[in-house]
Amino acid sequence: MKYPVIIFLCLFPVFVFAQIIKPEINTQPNNITSKILLYESEDSTETIDRIKSKPFRPYTKNDIILGFTDKTYWIKFTVEAAKHSQWVLEWTNPIVEQIKFYLPTGDNKYEVRRGGSLISYEARDYSTAQPTALIALKATEAQTIYIKINSRRGFYAQLKLTQADIFTAMDKSEDRFTWFFDGMLFLKTLYITILAFFIVKNSTFRYFTLHTFLISATIWGIDETLGKLFTKDPLSVVIINALPYHLLPVSYVLVTKSILSVRKKWVDYVLHIFVVLAIGLSGLLIVDYSAWGLKAIVWNLVLCEVFIVWLFVWALIKKQKFNYLYAAPFLLSFIGYIFLQLRLLGFINFGWITSFSLLVVMIEMIVFIFFVGRIILDYEQGKSKAEKQLILKQEQTDKLEEINQLKTQFFTNISHEFRTPLTLLTAPLDNFRKKYPQESLIPAMQRNVKRLQILINQLLDLSKLDAGQIVVEVQHADLALFMRQLMANFESFAQNKRIIFSFQQSHQSFFTLFDADKTEKIVTNLVSNAIKFTPENGRVSVKINYTETFADLIIEDNGQGIEAERLDKIFDRFYQGDNTLQRNYEGTGIGLALVKEMVELLKGTISVSSEVSKGSVFRVLLPIGNVWKANRKEGAVEVKNKVEDFETDTYSYVEASEKKEGLLVLVIEDNPDLRQYMNSLLSVDYRIIEARDGEEGIKKAFELIPDLIISDLMMPRKNGFDVCRTLKSDERTSHIPIVILTAKATQTDKLEGLTIGADEYLSKPFNTDELQVRIANLIRLREKLRTRYNQMPVVIPEAVETPEDKFIEKAQRVIEKNMGDSSFDVERFCEAMAMSRTSMHRKLKALTNQSTTEFIRNYRLERAKTLLTNRAGFVSEVALQVGVENLSYFSKIFQEKFGVSPSEFV
Repeated sequence: MKYPVIIFLCLFPVFVFAQIIKPEINTQPNNITSKILLYESEDSTETIDRIKSKPFRPYTKNDIILGFTDKTYWIKFTVEAAKHSQWVLEWTNPIVEQIKFYLPTGDNKYEVRRGGSLISYEARDYSTAQPTALIALKATEAQTIYIKINSRRGFYAQLKLTQADIFTAMDKSEDRFTWFFDGMLFLKTLYITILAFFIVKNSTFRYFTLHTFLISATIWGIDETLGKLFTKDPLSVVIINALPYHLLPVSYVLVTKSILSVRKKWVDYVLHIFVVLAIGLSGLLIVDYSAWGLKAIVWNLVLCEVFIVWLFVWALIKKQKFNYLYAAPFLLSFIGYIFLQLRLLGFINFGWITSFSLLVVMIEMIVFIFFVGRIILDYEQGKSKAEKQLILKQEQTDKLEEINQLKTQFFTNISHEFRTPLTLLTAPLDNFRKKYPQESLIPAMQRNVKRLQILINQLLDLSKLDAGQIVVEVQHADLALFMRQLMANFESFAQNKRIIFSFQQSHQSFFTLFDADKTEKIVTNLVSNAIKFTPENGRVSVKINYTETFADLIIEDNGQGIEAERLDKIFDRFYQGDNTLQRNYEGTGIGLALVKEMVELLKGTISVSSEVSKGSVFRVLLPIGNVWKANRKEGAVEVKNKVEDFETDTYSYVEASEKKEGLLVLVIEDNPDLRQYMNSLLSVDYRIIEARDGEEGIKKAFELIPDLIISDLMMPRKNGFDVCRTLKSDERTSHIPIVILTAKATQTDKLEGLTIGADEYLSKPFNTDELQVRIANLIRLREKLRTRYNQMPVVIPEAVETPEDKFIEKAQRVIEKNMGDSSFDVERFCEAMAMSRTSMHRKLKALTNQSTTEFIRNYRLERAKTLLTNRAGFVSEVALQVGVENLSYFSKIFQEKFGVSPSEFV
């Protein structure tokens, strides 16, 4: 009696709750979920016969929620109909992975109907979206039905019984709603995608488009619509259906960061962690489809969604501005998902959550449709505003460029204005020093004039750097030799201050590509500063290490040093470390600013370390060699393929006693003082004529055909380049040597002047000795040309023709053409050469030191000499061939030219 009682007590709950389900016959489904019995099994291979004896427990909730697990769930219930009818047993969630319905057929046997998302469509025993089974119930007949469920994916569902005819009508209605809903999603996704690609082209809208696509794909995945478009493999279909859902944190974070201004780094890090986890876990599930991985993805989604909602709430509390047109539909798109996921994780269980989520999705569609017009309008207005701002910015840029050009032009002009009076100071001071060598004030005056010239040059360099008019001009040369010669200039400077100066470099010879001009300015500024700020008996050292790509310069001194708080300011323009009236050293604050900008232009680096009363160390890294060779094709670097010699220029001085009394020099200068000074300087050796500007100078050059022209560059009406270009392109004056004097001493200006024909290019203030030597050298060069052209007929090599060569060749051809014509005279010769008699006379006089008559006569005599040498006829015949009819006159001029008569020559 004891054991039956114990067995009865154990099975009592089952007997109590295992009530027979009697579905009502009406138009609504019967939810039988709360009347079923449930059993959890760790063994998925157990058969129906073994399961019958298992202790099922009653399940009293209206929804079945099965967590992420590898367990097998068995459901048991008994159903009885009031009368004979056909019923449909429906499992309301289509994403269950495997489900089997065991329907009794009598004699303790069962018909098995299977389905689930991991079962291929062809192998499923139903054609509806949800797993279903058809049950035929006879009146007063009770059937015990079993259901087996395997699903690693967490889900919730209901078990419903519906009359077959009612279910068919309802299923068709649900299909129509599904198609309508999916169609709305598709149209919305397509519409927003078109807008993103063709209309609203900003990042926020495109991130929102990506988010919309993932949301739509997630819904299509739940409906099992997405995966079957790509494959028929059940597991692959399940993974594809779930993938958009798993990747939602990616679009969450992108949209959130584009709407909200995330200012705290830790917030940014957290958002990035959500993205990394979403991508990583999704990739892991493709390799290993597991329950814990699926659960981790849901947790990542929930935490990400809650965190983003908190961010928006915090932004509202802090009154942070954000675009509500995006924020409203974005938040609505996943608010419903948060409740669904919390339900999956077992935190809440309300039957209305599914309907609520679906309602939120529908509201989000309506809100988006309502807001999209405003979004487009705002974008167009913003685009128009941006275009206006771009135009305004371009106008401002153009204006700044114009201001920079005006500023550069101002510095250039004022530099010219400064250099002209500097010339009037420098040149006379040189003369005074020679005349009064014992006068101690003159060297001091010269030093200050030189210092003023350096300051002007630095200001001009800074203005050109601002305007982007200074480019890197590298050349291949011996950098070590260049540095050695540069450092030699500082040795006497250091000795005068009683400073120990040392210089070391890693190579005694190092050929490479570098910019000599800018390197010299950088090194000169730094070394001169080091010597200037080092007291007597101090020490200055310069060390240079060369590699294939860098020159490493270290300039060290033990001078007064720089305070730590001022180190970051010493490279600022016009900054002076000591602004007191009692400072020991003068300065403008230009030098180090120029050094830094020059270093940056060369793509190098400069650093400084200093300690008060102990000295400073400047270190400069300058790119050299192949660094510039690699950039040669970019056009920013001009490479000179020749080795430059940096030896100091030397000049061959002409003694003042070699006075050129007959030579005429034209001085074109708009400054009357400088013009007067040039006159007094050169009138000792030459005849001087003056012109006040380029236009007057051109006119006088054509009238007088001077032997040499000295012209300023910047002048009213016609500048020096115009003078040079005009005179060098005209046959009457192309032979005249032109010396240009200018304050524009850049390499580009110099090249331009030399390209258009200038023979010399000197910077103001100039050295008077150098000017006189260059003039003398040009005149001697012209005398050599005269000697050459006097050897008639002149043979002109075609490869090296100069304007002078072409002129002489043309003149010879004209005479040759008219050789036998005795009436061919000076008038006809000038007419054939298209020049006036005066201009022709002066041109030939300058080139050959012969008058026009002498030039024609001498050419005829040279031709006669050639004919007589070749035995081309008798003397009388030869005279006629060269255009001389009077035989006695021919004999006379022949004897004057060659010292013998024609007959004696024969």
